[in-house]
Amino acid sequence: MFAGRLRNLRSVVVTSLVVVAGGGCLLFTSAARADEVTSETMRFAEDELSEAELHLAEGGVDCATMCKALQSMVRAADRICAIAATGDDADRARCTKARERVAEATKRVLAACPACEPVPPKAPSPASTSTAPPPPTSISGVANAPAPSEDAVYAERVTTAGVSGRRARFTVTFSPLQLVLPPVFAHVAVEAKLFDGVSLALGGGFGKLPARAPNNDISASSYSVSGDFRGYLGGRFDGAYLAIAGQYFHATLDSEAHLKSSLSPIPGVTTNLVLGWKLITSSGFTFETRAGLGIVLKDERHAGSPSKNALFPVWDMRVGWSF
Repeated sequence: MFAGRLRNLRSVVVTSLVVVAGGGCLLFTSAARADEVTSETMRFAEDELSEAELHLAEGGVDCATMCKALQSMVRAADRICAIAATGDDADRARCTKARERVAEATKRVLAACPACEPVPPKAPSPASTSTAPPPPTSISGVANAPAPSEDAVYAERVTTAGVSGRRARFTVTFSPLQLVLPPVFAHVAVEAKLFDGVSLALGGGFGKLPARAPNNDISASSYSVSGDFRGYLGGRFDGAYLAIAGQYFHATLDSEAHLKSSLSPIPGVTTNLVLGWKLITSSGFTFETRAGLGIVLKDERHAGSPSKNALFPVWDMRVGWSF
């Protein structure tokens, strides 16, 4: 009677976890769709601000480079604040921070290059270009050079930008610790972005795990297939995420044999609810770590023994590449 109640309780726990995780993924997906364009444009503008700030720091005493970088910072800050005007308090704080960074950069540039014009010049209208001579230039032609249609160029860059961490659609990772720490097991996963904030990852692995038979130690050949459905909290393809994962792990065990290491994956069918965090650099290098709670649905740790449910902790670290 007690065992029956325990099984019912475990079934309720499993069902509740699945429902909560599924509802969470749907909620994150809806939120991501609502502000997809605005958030991506804001992130791109912040990337441009940081890139221009880096160019300014690397410009040394070259006034042409410093002035051009400062003007790029001004344009990026203007875009951030234009987006923040219709946003929340967090967006307005991003605008304030961007203006502060521009103000500090302006002081540094004007101290070294007084002739620099921090505000980017506007492109002349067609009427003015036909009647007026070209404007004078200063600082090697940078300060007053006619600017192209910035808004058109910026919109094009947002939609056709090259591969970067926030615009990747696929990730390939492996688990390095499983290759160097016993038990040695090679695992590779491929993740595909389905749409903003939601992805599907499929993986597999193989190896030989240490096992113990009644009279001697043996190596158990093993393989696994896995998959997880992820919902990213920020609506992107990186950052924190919640996932429902499932795995089938098979180890070739003789009757009465069992795996020696408690670190070995659990043979059988398991499902996990995990909270993870994924970092994608601008070059595509990817680092990921995750932790959570797993539930054994079908236990094959001991050959010939009856299946039993159990809870176990889940932790993993992966590295790879996104593109």
